[in-house]
Amino acid sequence: MKYEVGTDSNKLVSAYAMFFKERQTYVKKSFPHATFGDISRIVAAQWDALEKHEKIVSHLLVMTNIRG
Repeated sequence: MKYEVGTDSNKLVSAYAMFFKERQTYVKKSFPHATFGDISRIVAAQWDALEKHEKIVSHLLVMTNIRG
């Protein structure tokens, strides 16, 4: 699911997109010479490794960000 976030009504963000944005910073620090493709694969693997309840928490955080 995608949700509107921020003031720009055309800006739709999914729970994965928010997770990616957050994790990307840490991965860049851990692997400073990694390409964007490398970072994307690492973050995708981290997302895939999450349990269903952890992904639900990410979803709820997106909803909190929208409403709050």
